[in-house]
Order: sequence, then structure tokens, then C-alpha cells
Amino acid sequence: MLRCVAKFAQRTLAAAFDRWVAQFQDARRKLVAARKVLARMAAGVGVAPAFVTWLDATKEAKAWRGKVRKTERLLTKISNRTAALAFERWSEATLELLQQRLKLNRAVHKLKSRAVSAAFNTWYDGVRDAKEFQRAAVKAERILRVGAHQVDPGFSFRS
Repeated sequence: MLRCVAKFAQRTLAAAFDRWVAQFQDARRKLVAARKVLARMAAGVGVAPAFVTWLDATKEAKAWRGKVRKTERLLTKISNRTAALAFERWSEATLELLQQRLKLNRAVHKLKSRAVSAAFNTWYDGVRDAKEFQRAAVKAERILRVGAHQVDPGFSFRS
């Protein structure tokens, strides 16, 4: 009864010890099984060819995965390079288009300025010609008045 009470009092320690014993027994069982398999393999009994076949298949699969990864990386690099080149071409084309638009806007602005300037110059020339004509008319009227007064002092253009 004392042993039972002592074990109950230290139940966590006992539980840990029981788990350790179970793990130790499981590891010993696996070790014995592994020794049996190795002994059979060494003796050339049926497991060895299967193991060699499995080992070869595993090595081949690993090599194949490595080749697939390399190929994927290569294809990714090619794809990224193609995308980068396409973006670069698009960027250059966009820049050139913007430059052409700027040049075209400047040319249109010059043409508009010339048209406005030509209209202004035409109007200005008309105003100047009208003023010159008015001055010439006033001068001609004076000349005619002076000449008409010399002939007939009571003459007037405004009658």
C-alpha cells in the first residue's frame, strides 16, 4: 500500500517514466526490425532488389525534380525578359508619341498665332488705311476750300 501511495503522490514523475519506457521499447522493436531487414538484404533475400529499385527510383525522381526546377527558372527568366522588353518598347513608343504630340501642339499653336496675327495685321492695316484716307480727305478738302475761296469767296462744301 505504501508503494501505491508513493506512486500516486509522484504520479507526474511516474507518468513521464512510463512514457519513457514505452518509447524505449518502441525504439528497441524498430531497431530489431531494422537489423532483420539489413540481415536479409546482406543475405540477398527478396528485400534487397526492391530496396535498390526504390533507391534508384528515388534518385531518378530527385534528379527529375531538379531538372524541372531548372527548366521552370529558365522559362520564368525568358518570360520576365520578354515582358521587360515589351514594357521597354511600350515605354519608348509612349515617350515618342508624347514628343510628337508636343511638336504637333507647338506647330498648331504657331499656325493659330500666325492666323490671329494675320487677322490683326489685316485689321490694323485697314484702320491705318482708313486714317490715312481720312487725313487725305481732310487735306484735299482744305486744298479745295482754299482753291474754291480764291475763286469764289462765298463757296462752301456744306451747303
